[in-house]
Amino acid sequence: MSNAPDGIVVPSSDLSRQAVASIGGYAYQLLVSVDAWLSLEADGVLILEVAEDYAVLAGKALTATQVKRTSSSVSLRTPSVVETINAFWRLQSANSDLAVQSIYLTTSRIAKEKNAGFPEGIPGLRLWSDAIYDRTRLRILRDFLRTLPLSDELADWLTSASDDELCINLLSRVQWQCGAPSFRELETRTRERMRKRCEIFGILPSESDRATDAALIELLKIAAYSGRRELRRSDLVQIIESSTAYIVPAATMRRFFSRQGGPLTDSFRPPLTLRENEGGERFFFFAAENRIPLAGRESELATLEQWLNESEKFSWTLLTGPAGSGKSRLALELCLKAKTIGWHAGFFYSASEIAKPEQFRQFQAFEPTLLVWDYVMEAPVVARAVIDIIIEQHSINAFKHPVRILLIERSNSSGGWWQRFFSGHADHIRKFTRKLGESDRYLELKPLGTEALRRIVGHVLSGSEGDEEVLDDLKQIDPLGRPFFAALAADALKNGRAAPGMSIQALLNDILDREQFRWRVLARDDLDIQRHENALALATMMGGLPVPQATSGLPLEVFPFSQEAFNFALMEEMTQGKPLAKEIHPLEPDLVGEWFVLKRLVRAHPFDQRPDQLVLAAESLAILSPTAAAAFGVFRTRLAEDFPEAFVHTQLLRAPIEGAPVHTFVEWATSLANSLEHLRGQPRTAYYCLQSIKNLVPTLFASSDFQVAASAAYFNYAALLLARNRYAEAEGILHDVFEWASQRTDLPELAAVASRLGEILGEHFLAQGDIDEATRIFHSILTFAQEINLGKNEKDDVIDNAASLGLSIRESLASRDDQRRLRDLNGRLWAKPTAKRTIDMASNTGSELMFRSTESSAQEIFNELKTKSLARPDVKAIGFWAANVAYSIVRDAKDPRAFVDGIRELAYWVSHRVDWPDMLDVVYDAIDHEWITEDFKLGRAPIEALFQLWSEGVLSAAKGHEIGRNNEIHFIRKEIEDSLLEHGRLPWAQDMRRRIALIEQSFANNL
Repeated sequence: MSNAPDGIVVPSSDLSRQAVASIGGYAYQLLVSVDAWLSLEADGVLILEVAEDYAVLAGKALTATQVKRTSSSVSLRTPSVVETINAFWRLQSANSDLAVQSIYLTTSRIAKEKNAGFPEGIPGLRLWSDAIYDRTRLRILRDFLRTLPLSDELADWLTSASDDELCINLLSRVQWQCGAPSFRELETRTRERMRKRCEIFGILPSESDRATDAALIELLKIAAYSGRRELRRSDLVQIIESSTAYIVPAATMRRFFSRQGGPLTDSFRPPLTLRENEGGERFFFFAAENRIPLAGRESELATLEQWLNESEKFSWTLLTGPAGSGKSRLALELCLKAKTIGWHAGFFYSASEIAKPEQFRQFQAFEPTLLVWDYVMEAPVVARAVIDIIIEQHSINAFKHPVRILLIERSNSSGGWWQRFFSGHADHIRKFTRKLGESDRYLELKPLGTEALRRIVGHVLSGSEGDEEVLDDLKQIDPLGRPFFAALAADALKNGRAAPGMSIQALLNDILDREQFRWRVLARDDLDIQRHENALALATMMGGLPVPQATSGLPLEVFPFSQEAFNFALMEEMTQGKPLAKEIHPLEPDLVGEWFVLKRLVRAHPFDQRPDQLVLAAESLAILSPTAAAAFGVFRTRLAEDFPEAFVHTQLLRAPIEGAPVHTFVEWATSLANSLEHLRGQPRTAYYCLQSIKNLVPTLFASSDFQVAASAAYFNYAALLLARNRYAEAEGILHDVFEWASQRTDLPELAAVASRLGEILGEHFLAQGDIDEATRIFHSILTFAQEINLGKNEKDDVIDNAASLGLSIRESLASRDDQRRLRDLNGRLWAKPTAKRTIDMASNTGSELMFRSTESSAQEIFNELKTKSLARPDVKAIGFWAANVAYSIVRDAKDPRAFVDGIRELAYWVSHRVDWPDMLDVVYDAIDHEWITEDFKLGRAPIEALFQLWSEGVLSAAKGHEIGRNNEIHFIRKEIEDSLLEHGRLPWAQDMRRRIALIEQSFANNL
């Protein structure tokens, strides 16, 4: 049959030569590639016709896809399926530093293999995924795979691999996506996705098809020609912009905008608030009336104001500090100041306000904007997504004014939220961060001084006596010097409720008693107040309750979520005036809210059911939503941090019910792992936490997130053991994690935990003076690094942790002058240098020899460092420290010959590196004028060396390096001239003067 136009007859023998099927296959592949392009993450890269038909590289993850548009069914015996398995193995072997996955995408249906012996006649491509969870089926599949024409290397590996290795390194890495949409279905879906993407930029649906066509043409060009085969999301944005743009004269556009008075389309303006209606006079911090002064934070405020005024269009930063230290109060003051100069500034209420990050694609910043994101630990992934989109908008010059995001959290080193914030290969957002604290750290609030606390207390007392009495009590109540507790203590004294020996818990009880008195005034009866307190407690546990999504299924006998039971005035009073239209907000400040909940989670009597009811309600909401599960986990973590003694008596430690979604187990394990950091005084509870998680590790083997969370629990429990000097138990955990990490090489996080745990265990042994045990642990980490199958970067991280311990051991050995073991350790440290370790080793060695060495050992180390520097010229710190060691040789010279030789070696080493950081400073120190004139005289050889150094410095200036203009190069010139005076009119001295004059004349402008 022929599809030729009327009047043209195609001989039947030529029909087989038509390329319709081939062209259709290529067109299908292009559509699939456009679909993948539309799905790229912000830092992802689409690679065409390099690894399979296309591949996506996202950070250290490489996913290669083979596309087949065929009509016949496929099975494990299909040649293209077998080739996909072999191709995956080759790609994985060639890219050991990447997490490689392979996808076989085909329009074909799955066929059954004849005489394969599979259970229940299941097709092999379905058995592939089932076998991951069923070891009996795994053995059957392994035997069948051995009958396929696999590569020799893969066939040998199949024979020797354990069941876990087979699941992790092959079965879980290859996916069979059969029954893919037809060409027409895929085209419709792709064009619809492009329309939605174009809507973000205000492009009409009728125009978006041009963007799809342009993307297809771009992919066709790349596939047809050699050269660049990589595409990013920003490339797609440019394609959309160029294919849908109309050329309009600038003057016409200016006239149009001047008439319209604004942009063509509506822009998203983030909903921000200054929270000035919250709390009234009760909490002192936000309300416009009676707000406490910002005392003791003037320096931090100035730093943040300076950040607002920087030239970058977009940047974000982090503000940290303990609960109650005044982070939100400082952010409020920054917002108030920003608003006075025309900024749109304020707080998000909660993560629910920005649950849809995509709306930020319409954010155009027609005014300077400051977004304060408090409690970011509750939604780190959402925060990252918002910043991702803002960076993308920034990259296409969507902002006319500066945009700043201030994240607020207690710490970025605990709770695990910081790792989640940067998960999903989001390291590119680091380029837009600003570290405003000391030593390249984020800004952290320290305890307030006495004068600042006095100002706060004085403001609350407003003329009443007793400020010194409060200040004395505060030293016992809150050693952290937090303004929150200073205000509470002063308020208690002012109202006649303070008593000697008052504690943090007593202050919190005092303020809650007053709050509950207000609530009872508005309550209908005791049941009314009890139901609404339950609602407020649940909202606090969950980071807020969206209405009605989270409230519709809760029991009405416990909660007031019906039209008849809900007391609007009471709930509004409880949430301190926050709007209730979309959400019931947590009780804040967070310390007050936590204590409020905690009092309801501890049984008042043996038959008190309220703790069970609250925890069960929270667990139910966590099952329904990963976001709710994460918020519940954050609450658990904060409660353990702030009130560890009371936390252990609640039911918050219990595991989710059997059969609950995996995300609930992940968040539960994460929060328990974080809680272990704060349970050092509760060893039995800590042990219970670890065992609860440990029991689920085999069951949740396929969940990478759970495995990583569990490894964090192991680490924190081992740290707890070390704090109690239980070294043997901690080392037992270390070996368990070593074995675990060796089984799960697909999770480099486990290897990082193992090596870091080994490092701190070794450091504890050193602190006890046991170098032998520390050295044994050091060798164990190195052996683990050599044996485990990881990518290069991940293995380097493990070795770096070993090296950090090795350097500490080295210092201990050097203090004991144990030369034999020092040489052995040095050999180990230098065995496989990574950049970080090399710098550490060079710095440690150079610094030590600056202050303590013999001449022979210094010369030996100098030669070693020179060799290492020549091997690693990219790590300039090695060369610098080699120069420092040479300086120590000059400094400690005991006779003229040694001094002259040292100056010559130093000058020759530095001469070709004069533009390296701080190099000339070393020479400046080594040829100090008093040393030369009073102790030794320079002969011809060292003067020649200094002349070479000086001339290289002048040449550096000619090339535009600033170092050629500094004082050191002039000082070296002076020392050469002074030294030449000692040699009078000797021919070589006169010749050098002529060469100096010639160089100075040639490069006069650079001197």
